[in-house]
Amino acid sequence: MKHTLLSKPGPILKRTLSAFMLVAVALFTVWLLAVRDRTPTAGGGAPMALTEAEEPEEAGKDPQQPTTPEAGRPRPASPAERLLAKAEMIEEREEPGGRPGLVRRTRLVKADFIYPLLRVVETLEQDKASGEWRQVNQFEEVADHLIVTIKPGNEAEFAAAVAKIGGEIRRKLYVPHSYLVAFSPVDLGTLDRAKEALASITAVDLVAEDVIVHRHPTIDGKNL
Repeated sequence: MKHTLLSKPGPILKRTLSAFMLVAVALFTVWLLAVRDRTPTAGGGAPMALTEAEEPEEAGKDPQQPTTPEAGRPRPASPAERLLAKAEMIEEREEPGGRPGLVRRTRLVKADFIYPLLRVVETLEQDKASGEWRQVNQFEEVADHLIVTIKPGNEAEFAAAVAKIGGEIRRKLYVPHSYLVAFSPVDLGTLDRAKEALASITAVDLVAEDVIVHRHPTIDGKNL
């Protein structure tokens, strides 16, 4: 019987080859991980994750100094501050704000606005330590008209009732069945009295103040 060099490997040789392959794979994996850990990131530094609120400090820079482009600039006036900057004061009153340390201040002013007469309502809170008053919130609303929505099919009845209580339909709104209803003369109590009178009309469905909505300035898409 003839023997050749290409005879089938025996069981011992198979086990030896398998063990050798496992060792080779393990060594290659260790080498690959070592190479990856030594590979620098873009820019040559070590990998670093940044959050939006925190950035790496530059060498030699005071960490207390602001680094934003707006650093050192005065805070720009808010839309409400610009609107009221040159407003003429007509009337003002203060009343308790519902609990000790709170005050509600209401002002009637004439401003450079499409509807010049505005009612400015502020809530002020007194600091217990210093005794100083700070503004908690503020909103502005048109002082001589209200937004009124009526029940469909009651236009004639509504117009007659508005005239009877001394009001005037200023214009019809794009919102269905809704109107601006104006009143004069105007003082700090005009809106309250008008709201109560309008709510008593059978044809009226809803009465609301016309609150001024401001578009706040931004820099690079961030609110100031």
